[in-house]
Amino acid sequence: MAYERYAPDWRPRFAEAYRLQNKAFLNFVRTGVFPAIASDAWDGYCAALVAEAGVEALRTGERVMIARTEKPSLYKQ
Repeated sequence: MAYERYAPDWRPRFAEAYRLQNKAFLNFVRTGVFPAIASDAWDGYCAALVAEAGVEALRTGERVMIARTEKPSLYKQ
């Protein structure tokens, strides 16, 4: 059996990601150009759908299909 212990404090594990996220935010503030790989409200919507389906699957013990609406043109590039 294999396992991995995680540090009690999660911040060091994601420190580089947070540093890059902060750097991208400051660049946006400076230039007004939204990062091409940044999350938006559509990503949040999809994450909420997945979370809701996960809760439902845990509650019922069944597989839950995820149905989402078509991505609005606002979020298409």
